[in-house]
Amino acid sequence: MKVYTRGGDDGTTALLYGGRVPKDGPQPTAYGDVDEAQAAIGLARAAGDAELDGILLGLERDLWIVMAELACNHDKLDQLEATGGRVRTEMVERLEALIDEVRAGRPGHGMAEAVRRMGIVLAEHFPKSDGNPNELPD
Repeated sequence: MKVYTRGGDDGTTALLYGGRVPKDGPQPTAYGDVDEAQAAIGLARAAGDAELDGILLGLERDLWIVMAELACNHDKLDQLEATGGRVRTEMVERLEALIDEVRAGRPGHGMAEAVRRMGIVLAEHFPKSDGNPNELPD
């Protein structure tokens, strides 16, 4: 399998179910942002316990559906609907319930702990290297 299309780069990208949009347009920007959030959630899953893993896995699955909808040709959303791949009210309600649970606790402490754990995971995956001008001293 080739990692390139041999079609050249005209500055556009394909949408799900056809059509093209500028690579820097609102749709690719939006699903790219969601994809970056997905990566951060994956790191949090790697550092968390089984309970957190279950919560975040559900959130990741919902975000895959969000990304599919964002990447879909707006004129073909009915095709996405036929596969069950559209954002549903239950998904939004689940996310709202999760946010409410976090707000009921101490979210500042929870966020600080999450950042600390992600830092540990990142440090293990990307250890310091001597002579790298992009690294700041401790």
